[in-house]
Order: sequence, then C-alpha cells, then structure tokens
Amino acid sequence: MKTETMNTKNFPGHGFLKAGSAALDHQASLRQQGFKCLSSLVLPEQKRENTLLGNGLDRTDYYLYDTMTVSVNTAFPNKTTLYTTPQQGSSKNLAQTDMDSFGQLVAPEIMVVRAMRFFVLNNITPTDMLALYTNVSVTFQIGKKPLWKGVPWQLPAGGGLWVQGNQVGTPPVGSSVLFSASNGNPDIRNVYSLRDPHTINAGENFSTIITAETAFSTQANTTNPAGTGITIVMALEGSLFQAVR
Repeated sequence: MKTETMNTKNFPGHGFLKAGSAALDHQASLRQQGFKCLSSLVLPEQKRENTLLGNGLDRTDYYLYDTMTVSVNTAFPNKTTLYTTPQQGSSKNLAQTDMDSFGQLVAPEIMVVRAMRFFVLNNITPTDMLALYTNVSVTFQIGKKPLWKGVPWQLPAGGGLWVQGNQVGTPPVGSSVLFSASNGNPDIRNVYSLRDPHTINAGENFSTIITAETAFSTQANTTNPAGTGITIVMALEGSLFQAVR
C-alpha cells in the first residue's frame, strides 16, 4: 500500500475541508491512485476579523473576590455585605475586588462556583484572629437563598504568609514582637470545596454576608503586639463563562 503525507501549505483554509475545494479534490485523487492517508488533514488557521460569535461562551478558571477592612481599636461591623460594590477608581480597585457591577455579573457572564476561600491578612494579631473565629458568621447566598452558612475557621485561606516567631524574656529597647497569624496553611489547593457547584447567572444578585454575632472591637495599636486591624478577602473559585470574541 502506497502512503503519502499531504503538504497543506498550498491549501489555506480554516481548519476543515470544504466541498469542491482544491484540497479535498487532491485528497480524493490520491486515494484513487492507491495512496492511504496517514492522518486527517489539518489546515492552518486563516486570520479573520475579531468578531463576536453569536450566543457563544468560553470558560476560564476564575476567582470572584471582594475585601473588607476594619481599622484598629474599632467595633467590628454588625453586618458587612461583600460583592455589592464594584471597582470605583482609587476608592476600590482591582487589588480589593474584581467585581465590575453592583452585586451581579455583567451579561452574558455566568459563574459556576466550586469552592470558597476566606483569607485573613497575616498582619492580624492572634487576639483579633481568635475574636474573629469566636464571634463572626459567614453566609453565601444567591438571590435571597442562603447556600452556605458557617464560621470563618471552616473556610481555608489557601494562601498567605507563613511565619512563626516568639519572644522570651525582656526585649531590647525599641524592638517589637515578631508574629504572624493565619487562618490556614498557605497552599493554593487549600479550599472549601462544594459538594454541588452553585451557578450565578448573568444579572442574578449574589453576596457574602459577614456578621458579628457578638459585638467586639479590634485590638488597639497601644498593645504588645500592637493591633493592626483586620483585612478579610472572600473568594469564590470556579469557572467564569464569557462571550467568545
């Protein structure tokens, strides 16, 4: 049996053969001569105008995240609703959130949430971390339906700094205690995986509500170690479907 590898450079196209094309006629001619095709013909991609594919969506691994901060020596808010405020110039930028709209995805985007992360910035003092664990609840909801309720220690951070330090005896004048607090091992795979993924459709309201079930205030900066406040990042992990362009 005769074989031949086809040279496709003379047949520009769009990745497939069209009836009546020179490439298809050449392939048929080779078969009539007894040649056996080694593989299907793959033609080079032809450059075209970057247009929108009607009703088409592509999928991207994605994080939807939002941030809240409580200053030193300040009462923790009774209730904070995340994902309701999008990027707004210098007041809230991409370092704090990747939301582009108020509490919704911009059409036609769709997000399939498969895991959640609750990251506390590592400069929090152990005292404030324990207060957060003891007094705060977290609720994730789509529309008005709560889909997950719990407390911060149930949600691994999956990121952050890992430092350990201690102080024994009287420190030298001017020194401060070395410390770092965290709510989990800083491994990107460390997440709270959902048994059943939750879908956020375009134009559908969603939020994460952080509630101080028992009132408390953050540590003052006059203590040792000095209070630094609390910064929390809530992240929804999954697949974002966006319009194909």
